[in-house]
Amino acid sequence: MSLTTKPKLEELAYAQATAQYLSELGSADNWFMAYEYLIECVEKGEEPDLTAWQPFEHWEWKDIADRIDDEAQSILSLLKQVLKLAKEGIVYSAINDTLTMDMNQLCMQSMVELGACQEVSNEAE
Repeated sequence: MSLTTKPKLEELAYAQATAQYLSELGSADNWFMAYEYLIECVEKGEEPDLTAWQPFEHWEWKDIADRIDDEAQSILSLLKQVLKLAKEGIVYSAINDTLTMDMNQLCMQSMVELGACQEVSNEAE
């Protein structure tokens, strides 16, 4: 069970960041739950039943948790930028009547690319 209620986007970012520092989940069901378990242990001053990747195996658990937080914030920023570009691509396509009516056929990667082009175009103006 989750200790905190984070938006799904944050959970994804923290899970990805955790996987970069820990080599196994321990008894957790997923990387986000492993992160929550790590934080709980750090706060209680307990040794977590987790394994850090070799470059970090001699670090203090608090330092690993701090690095995971920093990395997760960076990943979260990137995810938000991608979503913003997708939105811009969708809005541009809708305005220009080129947005497909079948949302099942909507290619989000194309919308991100289109949004990025529009962002560059707007900066040039």
